[in-house]
Amino acid sequence: MDFNKNLMLGKKVILYPNDTYEKIALINDVNDLGFTFEILKSRDPRIKIGSVYFYNHAKPIIFQILE
Repeated sequence: MDFNKNLMLGKKVILYPNDTYEKIALINDVNDLGFTFEILKSRDPRIKIGSVYFYNHAKPIIFQILE
């Protein structure tokens, strides 16, 4: 990837990974395999607050940086 991964760490984002439920998450890690997010707030009843999810770069992911 052609961006500075360290600049992404600790950023708060609105996360929409292939669904319509908005999630507020914190980027805990970015590496060559993907992103690790900690969920801070979710409208999806299946997602537990505080859970950590990994999304690899092979799957499309959409997020907006809040900070």
